[in-house]
Amino acid sequence: MCECVGSGARSRRPRGASLLQSSPDVANKNIQTLDGLGTANTPHPLQAAFVEEQAAQCGYCMNGILMTATVLLDKNPNPSDAEIKRALDQVLCRCGSHLRVIRAIKHAARTIQARA
Repeated sequence: MCECVGSGARSRRPRGASLLQSSPDVANKNIQTLDGLGTANTPHPLQAAFVEEQAAQCGYCMNGILMTATVLLDKNPNPSDAEIKRALDQVLCRCGSHLRVIRAIKHAARTIQARA
């Protein structure tokens, strides 16, 4: 899954296609990928929560889940389980770690709120 956040909105490719954003469409816009979310020394609260909750399995879907959750928490700092599930509906994960993913996103939401 190719996933990035541009100016606060998620940009994702349809299944089976490359990222469908041309360079002029994103010129002079803020683009954030997983690489810019946090560092090994200073992880983003979502990254730290995913480690603490052991929410990642194979890693195939993690970029999509983390970037989708970033947008979700930016828009809704205290999402319900249903809102998290709805946000992640288009991200394919076959590992069965869904409950841990939801737990990690809620953990990160609490951490972000505590820092505010």
